Amino acid sequence: MSKLQIDILIYIALSEEFDILSDELIKKFNFISKKLDNLPSTIFNGRVSSPVLNKDFEIAVVPVGKMGNIASAVVVSKICEQFDVRNIVVLGFTG
Repeated sequence: MSKLQIDILIYIALSEEFDILSDELIKKFNFISKKLDNLPSTIFNGRVSSPVLNKDFEIAVVPVGKMGNIASAVVVSKICEQFDVRNIVVLGFTG
């Protein structure tokens, strides 16, 4: 069985950071939520079109609710086991 391809996985450590994006993702891009196997996280995925590249991208966003290298490594590794992830973006606030 082939894995669902994710062109861009966006990892967000804190739920407060995800709250800023969630309405836009769900309402504008019709992202759907899916509970992840073996993880206490939910993934939000959908397609985003690029008129410039004339291509659709499968995007997934995972808000983890925890900071730190260990938390991010565990979650991203588990997601990569379940999906065919092509690119990973870590998004967050600093300071």
